[in-house]
Amino acid sequence: MAEYDDKLSVALPEDLRRQFVEVERRLKRVETTVAVCCVAGGLMVSFLALFVSDRLWDTPGWLRWTLWAGGLAAAVAAGAFWARRWVWQRRDLRALANLVQKKYRRLGDRLLGIVELSNEQHHNANFSPALYHAAIFQVADEAKGYDFSQSVGTSGARKLSMLAAVLAAGLALIFVALPHPGWNAFLRWALPMAHVSRYTLVTLEGLPAELIVAHGEPFSIAATVNYHSFWKPGRALGLWPRQQAVASNVQNGKVRLQIPGQVENGVLEVRVGDAKATVSVRPTYRPSLQELAAQIQLPDYLRYPDQNQILQNGSLLAVEGSKVALRGKVSRELSSALMQSGEGNPAPLKIEGDSFATSPSKPEGMADLTFNWQDHLGLTNAAPLRLSVQTQPDAPPVPEITDMPRDMAMLNSDVLNIRLQAHDDFGVRDLGLAWQMTSDSPPTAIATTEAKIQTSTTQEKEKERVFLWSPSVFRIPAGSTVELTGFARDYFPARERSLTSVYNIRILTPEEHAEMMRQRLEGLMAQVEEVTRLQEKIVAGLNEIKDADKMQPAQKASLLGQNKEDQLQNANNLGDLSKEGENTMREAMKNPLFKEDAIRQWTQSMQQWQKLSQQKMPAAASAMQSAQQSSGSEPKDMADAQQKAEDILQELEKMENKANQHMDDLQAMTLAQRLRKVGGEEKEIAGQLFDSASNTIGLLPRQLPPKLKQFEGTLVRGQSAAQKQTTVLQSELSRFFERTQKPGYGEVSKEMKDTHATDELDRLGGMIDNNIGLEASVNLGQWSTRFQAWADKLEPKSSGGSGKGKSGTDLTEQLIALLRLRDNEGNLRDETTLLDQDKGPPDSYQQRATSLAGTQDKLAGDLEGIHEKVPMEQLDAAFTDTAEAMKQTQTFLKQPQTGQPADEAEVKTIDALSDLINLINEQAQKGKPSSSPGNGNSAEEMQFLTQMANKPGKGKAFANQPNRGSSSPGGTTSRVGGPQTGSATGKGADDRSVKQAAGAMQNAPAEFRDALENYYHGLEKSRQ
Repeated sequence: MAEYDDKLSVALPEDLRRQFVEVERRLKRVETTVAVCCVAGGLMVSFLALFVSDRLWDTPGWLRWTLWAGGLAAAVAAGAFWARRWVWQRRDLRALANLVQKKYRRLGDRLLGIVELSNEQHHNANFSPALYHAAIFQVADEAKGYDFSQSVGTSGARKLSMLAAVLAAGLALIFVALPHPGWNAFLRWALPMAHVSRYTLVTLEGLPAELIVAHGEPFSIAATVNYHSFWKPGRALGLWPRQQAVASNVQNGKVRLQIPGQVENGVLEVRVGDAKATVSVRPTYRPSLQELAAQIQLPDYLRYPDQNQILQNGSLLAVEGSKVALRGKVSRELSSALMQSGEGNPAPLKIEGDSFATSPSKPEGMADLTFNWQDHLGLTNAAPLRLSVQTQPDAPPVPEITDMPRDMAMLNSDVLNIRLQAHDDFGVRDLGLAWQMTSDSPPTAIATTEAKIQTSTTQEKEKERVFLWSPSVFRIPAGSTVELTGFARDYFPARERSLTSVYNIRILTPEEHAEMMRQRLEGLMAQVEEVTRLQEKIVAGLNEIKDADKMQPAQKASLLGQNKEDQLQNANNLGDLSKEGENTMREAMKNPLFKEDAIRQWTQSMQQWQKLSQQKMPAAASAMQSAQQSSGSEPKDMADAQQKAEDILQELEKMENKANQHMDDLQAMTLAQRLRKVGGEEKEIAGQLFDSASNTIGLLPRQLPPKLKQFEGTLVRGQSAAQKQTTVLQSELSRFFERTQKPGYGEVSKEMKDTHATDELDRLGGMIDNNIGLEASVNLGQWSTRFQAWADKLEPKSSGGSGKGKSGTDLTEQLIALLRLRDNEGNLRDETTLLDQDKGPPDSYQQRATSLAGTQDKLAGDLEGIHEKVPMEQLDAAFTDTAEAMKQTQTFLKQPQTGQPADEAEVKTIDALSDLINLINEQAQKGKPSSSPGNGNSAEEMQFLTQMANKPGKGKAFANQPNRGSSSPGGTTSRVGGPQTGSATGKGADDRSVKQAAGAMQNAPAEFRDALENYYHGLEKSRQ
């Protein structure tokens, strides 16, 4: 069968076959050209893309590899396409016939048909070879008129060839015009994975890899632009992510970009032509000042360690002479720091890490310093730090005496607590009290003039001390006036003391003190009289309300309310007067001239005032309130209020009458004591004249040595003061007699007028001034006797009880004596403490300690006298214990020992006296209540006295000024009399001739002879 098919096969004519060969040949040529152009074009396009990309940016490796792979893939694809057509799947006649058919449509499907007939492998059973040949040759003959080679198009090949030629020309141009960039691009293209740096036509230099800029502040960045070809772009761009590009022109190969402030880290991209550079920008806060401190070396005299001061307000105040070193700490490590003083040149500072420091130096006056710094990142401070340095002098200390009036008075035996405070800007060195004394009496010893303490450290800026100040310990005589100041010093070299204001202290004699107490009590009585007048008004108002039948209830209620308020106000006023009276009596108890019965009388008045103000007056006000609530319609309430108000008024009138009697007795006592005081002064002057007669007799005043002149001048001033006091006393006695009509006072007043006491004392002062001392001494003695006699006539008789100790016996006056004794013992303790603090020379210390021992002995004698008046067996042990404690104190003071042992003994004595006082109060409470002279309960009175004495007030002097409402008919003794001016009455003749030779007097006048006889008579008595 196969053999049969082969014999029946039909072949194409040879001419037709040659036509198909020609088509195939031309098609191969065209497709080969296309393949070659595609391979070359793909590679060239890949290279050129990389070249262009490198001009725009630094083509990354992945893109370079992509371009290289793309070019290679295009070349491989073109080669594979050609190989598939001409090597692996070469076209047959059928494919060529299809190609020709597309060109020559007239041949239609016939050409394809004869090709298929010629290639038919199996024929049908009715196959006719002749018909096959006829059909084939017929189409072959027709095909001879066509050029099959024209069916292969060449336009695409030509275009690809032209494109390849263009690409090749561009490539050649690149390598000719830009050989370095071309070759660089070729290497980067050929070796895409290799690290071949990009070659640019423009290069940027001077840009940092990282730039630290101020946070949020605009900054600039500069670079140098280098051109490596004919292409010279003149514009630079700065690109920041998500922000508008910043442009700038290139000038002379330089470019500077102004970048807005940034607050986040980022990368700045700078572009010029094909050059691109990136700068990592890190916005950072500027280095800020964290702390500025000054180390101050204070002047050596202050003895202070170095001071560290944090500066927060841009200024530094230092004391003159200090050395100042400044140290600042910033928020970041520093690279440099500068300081500029005023308009001077900046000076570098020492830096250490994040700190800078100046060298210690002494600022002069005021200096303005400016600081600038730069951190290790290159950032500077936002604004210069300015510091004003000023010096000031070391201020002096400021002392202050607190809780003390500027003018005051106190007894010589009293002890004053003076609180002195001092503060200084660096340290108080010492503080104390200093005083000056003026007195008519000559000092018997060198008086102490100051007391001070040293501070324990040099840095004690505030110091407070309570100084004990005792006139007797400091040997300041009574009748003196002291100008006292507090002082303090600091450590400034050679600085004078800083002083407080001057405080005037009058050291009163007992007579002056008694007169001042009388004036204070007189002032209190004047105010009690005002209380009585107001009570009268209240009673009158209540009577008016009771009798007003037609008065409206509302008006009655209003008037009752006003009376109630007046009653309460009266109670407050009387209560205040009671407290002030207690203070006055507590002060009066210090004065020995006030007898126990006088103190008792006045304390009874104070006690009655207190009861009225605390009990009866509030009860009357309550009754008025009850009547007010009923608008006066309840007769019972109204009558109760009226009765209580009238009872109060009657008691006030009784107390006022009784107090006036006491006031008369008190004035009589003070007048007597003041007369006795003048007499004592006259006697003292007489004795001093007599003692000095051996040195002054026979000399004229101008011949006296300076010391004796000063001595006689002091006596003249003392005599002048006595004469002035006599004038005052004579006037007061006259007025007192006119008011009281008591015979004794009229008699004394008449005798003073008849004897011309004032003129005679003035005459004696003139005699002393003219050195007629012996005669003056005799006359002064006579006048002293007269004054003592007058005082005896005026002295009121004591009405005190005997205090025999029987059951129910009134021991009030003995209690007062013990309270006074305890107060004196407290003064003695303070004086002992004061002496221990200021011992002075040994002989002076011994003398003053012995004097204190004598005071203790006197107090022991007073205790014994009180014991004799209270012979109660149950109190004997307490008296004995107290006496033993006093004896032990006296033993220590005689040694002398004024330290802790003596203080403990004195405390024991005070405690023993307190126990004794309590025991007497307990005995009074146990016994039957006895009627006191004030018609009250003596136990209650004694309790009141004890409470009054125990109230605070120790060490308090009183202001040297009269109370409101007081009168001073006899004047005041709070001022020292000045020296007599002008010629003294009774001055001797100037033309007497008195000479002294060999201790004898020649031509002595008669009065001298009398005086000499008296003088020698006195000497004989002293020898006996």
